[in-house]
Amino acid sequence: MRKFLYKILMFYCIAALLIYAVDYLRIHGIISNEIVGGEVYHSVKKSKVKKNIKTVVLGDSCGQQLYNNSVYNDSIYSLTCNRTATMAGHYFLLHNFIAENPYTFSEVVLVCTPFSLKADVNGNGFSFRYFLKPFYKKEYKPLMDEYLLHRVKGIPLWWMCQLPYVRCSNIIPQRITKQEDSKELVSQLSNDYLDSIHQLCNKYGISFRMVSAPVKEDKCQELEELLSREYLMKDTPLIKDYISTIQVLPDSMFIDEVHLKSEKVPEVRERLSYM
Repeated sequence: MRKFLYKILMFYCIAALLIYAVDYLRIHGIISNEIVGGEVYHSVKKSKVKKNIKTVVLGDSCGQQLYNNSVYNDSIYSLTCNRTATMAGHYFLLHNFIAENPYTFSEVVLVCTPFSLKADVNGNGFSFRYFLKPFYKKEYKPLMDEYLLHRVKGIPLWWMCQLPYVRCSNIIPQRITKQEDSKELVSQLSNDYLDSIHQLCNKYGISFRMVSAPVKEDKCQELEELLSREYLMKDTPLIKDYISTIQVLPDSMFIDEVHLKSEKVPEVRERLSYM
């Protein structure tokens, strides 16, 4: 009996060590490509590197398509990931990078579609996977405002997100709720953390601007409805300048509702001259 119990104990110890080992490798970006949302973990890893660069690029998956975080590592340094990381996640990435590289770069550019500005932390598997698992950690909690913490607690089983077995796997809770993003162009979460990004850049003498990824012609009506509504940052120069950068391209250039066909990316990047 004692021998049997010893074997059981050894089994659980080895299993626990394997889980923690995989978790460590994922956190440090060694196996991030094996985890859904690996682009987020890769940007987290890059955000903690000392680097002499000129421009940091933040953004959603459309920004990631234009300035891939695996490619842009020199004077243009990409920390792009995806929409579901939210503006809060983009702020955390920038906060990491400035902590490692204060006063060493001159510009931050946020590249995203207008539809990403209304993103929020929602009670669904996407927020659990792309926001909670990478960011709901001790190091970022002091940067989370009351509204964000309230939204986090609305995600079913949010407290599970940092359990090692959950963190190192693609498991997400199945008990999810449907919560929609903001009806406005800029959600309260985006409003709050755009302001935080702007203040952080001002503190270190870094310029900050936003540019729009191209919009599919088929999405024009939806975009016009968003632009016609009242929203929190309507009259700010930051948003006005951002809106002026929106360009509509033919449906034939897109592979889905928001992403370009891969062969069109170099042409669009050169045409729009973001940097």
